[in-house]
Amino acid sequence: MPDESFTIEVLARRTGMTVRALRSWNSKGLLQPPEIKRRTGYYTDRHVRRVEHVRALIGEGYNLGVIARMLATADDEGSVVAFAQAVVSSHGDRDQELVVTPDDIAAPWHGAIPDHFVDDLVALGLLEPIGGGRFRVASPRLFRITERLAAEGIPAPAVLEVTRALSVESDRIARAYLDLFVRHVWGGWDDALDTERDWDALRERMLRLRELSGEATSAMVALQLDRLTESHIAEVSD
Repeated sequence: MPDESFTIEVLARRTGMTVRALRSWNSKGLLQPPEIKRRTGYYTDRHVRRVEHVRALIGEGYNLGVIARMLATADDEGSVVAFAQAVVSSHGDRDQELVVTPDDIAAPWHGAIPDHFVDDLVALGLLEPIGGGRFRVASPRLFRITERLAAEGIPAPAVLEVTRALSVESDRIARAYLDLFVRHVWGGWDDALDTERDWDALRERMLRLRELSGEATSAMVALQLDRLTESHIAEVSD
């Protein structure tokens, strides 16, 4: 029996999206083209599943351009989503859950934090409210680093400022490396992702690239910091 077909308005109701958003996704290649009958586009349950898959990938932090390319290269969309989620869930210290209160957050500075400090960390995606005045820390390792910065005498506003800058730059760098992977690694597997072993092999390559990207970023920051430090020393020595 052929799938039931329906208009974009019905698709919007079934997915909880607006017609405008769905049309935007269509223009970006995120949805399969609808079947056109008498100048009207008709959708099916596979479009509903595609919306769910795109949402899942957005929830993992992938941008729309990368998602479109990922979904365009695989016949099994469910495998794409599972692969992407496995890669993200295996990252760093995300499996080491840390839950804190505002007092825990302020403790390294003995309570001396700006009124908006916690809200700003939430806005940056570094804290997730979970109710009862508690927050889940996105990266326990990064949280520990802020504690060490406080121990070095760096005030909370200054830590927030550099964290905000780091968030912007690291997002740009991460997107660049992910795009590198999708274009130069994923693309070569278009016709080879037939088994779970294939997906595991691709996942391992992604993990290696992520490790290299982290090392390269750390090395570049260290190099630039050395150069800036030397320049500053030269200036104050004149």
